[in-house]
Amino acid sequence: FFFFQARKILNRLSNETDQIPKSDFDLKWRASLPKGISPNRDDLLGVAIPYSKLGKEFYLRLFADDMPRDDAKACFDTIFKSQKLWKMDAIDPYISHLIGPDQTKAALFRKFTRTCRSPTNPAEKYLCKK
Repeated sequence: FFFFQARKILNRLSNETDQIPKSDFDLKWRASLPKGISPNRDDLLGVAIPYSKLGKEFYLRLFADDMPRDDAKACFDTIFKSQKLWKMDAIDPYISHLIGPDQTKAALFRKFTRTCRSPTNPAEKYLCKK
């Protein structure tokens, strides 16, 4: 339900652009939820990605359902075109349709990504292999 509400609001706010100011979205999302329920950023996985631009925070509308279905390279190209660095939990919804008996997540990551870590933040991040 919360995923659906977030998606509906993103669609409504992004008529002209896929970039939605975080404050506008958060306000409308909070108002659409039942009393006592707070928005949770995890509900946006596979729906939107947060980013900052010139000190302002935005959400970029990016639906996992819109990813290329049968072409792993095109899917990863689309993902990394929208954002250069990704955490594992954020990228999962966008590639889950590619994983199956003949294709593992590890194989996809070896083929299409590189990993990096910052000295100040040991969390692994993924970027395009190009």
